[in-house]
Amino acid sequence: MEYLEGCTLRDVINKHTRLPLDRALNVIVQVCDAMNFAHQHGVVHRDMKPNNVMLLDEPKPDFVKLLDFGLARLHAAPGESGAKLTRTGALIGSMYYMSPEQCQGMEADSRADIYALGCMLYEIISGEPPVVADNPIAMMQKHVHDTPISLSIKLGQKNIPRELDDILRKAMAKEPAARYQTMEEFRHDLQLLQWGKTRDIKASTDRRSVLNFFGLRLPLG
Repeated sequence: MEYLEGCTLRDVINKHTRLPLDRALNVIVQVCDAMNFAHQHGVVHRDMKPNNVMLLDEPKPDFVKLLDFGLARLHAAPGESGAKLTRTGALIGSMYYMSPEQCQGMEADSRADIYALGCMLYEIISGEPPVVADNPIAMMQKHVHDTPISLSIKLGQKNIPRELDDILRKAMAKEPAARYQTMEEFRHDLQLLQWGKTRDIKASTDRRSVLNFFGLRLPLG
């Protein structure tokens, strides 16, 4: 096995509680790149969590290595049969980052990794996972039914871009079809946020295309 010198993202969270936005985006964009490569080769991780992200100092600070594919399996493309991924009724992955479909023992594909990575991004910026409960059953129910409070409201900080809330909302959508369909799409929006090109962020465009009027969601022309 490759010998790595560094610390896990979990170690960093335990030490600092929260990461600055620019550092958090730098780390998660790299994780997106690694997972996009895996997904393109038909592999879904199924156990995305901060413990499995290693941060090295070389060749540059916070250089990411993605670890522990012990639960990884070959998977079908989004929307196709996931029989090769897992059996119905099997719960696989870490509870804090488990997608709603996994919590329900349903078939899952690469979009489950996107959900988990959205949960990780939420945690490293806010200092707390988006879903917290006293027991595993309650936590699974929250993943399935509860929408996490937006970061801008949770942190009460004006320097949290609304576009970040949009990105997280899309990444952690309850229905897989409503999420980013690929890690590349997720990475693209995150990089646009890094570059300050917020008007081009797909998740924000989706939000702006809908008008909320007295509880009705009316598409804008």
